[in-house]
Amino acid sequence: MKSPLPFKTKQEKKMKNTTKGLISIFITYTAWGLQPLYWKMLSHLDIEVVMAARIVWSLVLCGIVFAIKNRRKHARVKMENKEKAILFVAAFMLGGNWILNIYAAYAERVIEASLGHFITPVMTIFSGLMFFGERMSFYEKMGLAFVISGGTYIIVSEGSVPMVALLIVLSFLFYTILTKKMVSDSLKGFLTEMVFLTPIALWVIFNKTDQWDTIFSLKNSLLLFSTGIFTAVPMVLFAYGVKNVRLASMGYIQYYAPTISFILGLFIFKEAFDATRLIGFVLIWVGAFTASVWPVFRSMLKKYQKDQKTA
Repeated sequence: MKSPLPFKTKQEKKMKNTTKGLISIFITYTAWGLQPLYWKMLSHLDIEVVMAARIVWSLVLCGIVFAIKNRRKHARVKMENKEKAILFVAAFMLGGNWILNIYAAYAERVIEASLGHFITPVMTIFSGLMFFGERMSFYEKMGLAFVISGGTYIIVSEGSVPMVALLIVLSFLFYTILTKKMVSDSLKGFLTEMVFLTPIALWVIFNKTDQWDTIFSLKNSLLLFSTGIFTAVPMVLFAYGVKNVRLASMGYIQYYAPTISFILGLFIFKEAFDATRLIGFVLIWVGAFTASVWPVFRSMLKKYQKDQKTA
């Protein structure tokens, strides 16, 4: 008869990885929630310059970390052609999402961007159901219904589709699906994505010769260098988290970041927020509560009632 010890060890390792994954996701969404403030600091520079610097410095920093991490292994970025193809597409999905978030801060559309980030978790959960065989609980289905109702109400009432929000949803949804399918470790995957995007970034910088004095001033050079740190660290943490946490489990954690951004847009940037969007956002918030908070509260209440009966 085989010892159950290996099974327990495997289960404990999986739980440990899941815990680390949740912590990684939490840190990532804190940074992403605060990003409108960060991009506002760079709004005196052209958006394509900021985007290019973000890519180049992310590549440099991740390359250094990868080299240090694998210095004794003489590792190279080797992968199957299928995986290269996945990462190539993922790189452009990610790049599109990045530039949309920078644009939202530049154009004072932070609340609209936060709407996209509020809807994204629902689509993440749905993608887990469609592509990875994950199951939705009753409360997750109820939450999905509320969030879809909120998004539909805003679109119908305003008579137009908030394109920034829609494109943010689609780009990040496809990136998440592709990341979930990736078999490389998170650092190698992200590094490869930056390799694919870097030629375009360098082309942008070399075609901005008339702005080089501004771009390469001490202050702006430091600001542009910081884009690498601000980008690379959360992305590596996200890639690690999404590989170790169920999409259905992590879906509603994503509400943390857009809530921060929404508060910034409303109270710091003083963006317009009418009754129509308020009703839509309330429906979305109810959906998030129904899917994530209520099941936990109900479970705690049942446990308390059971303890009271046995006391």
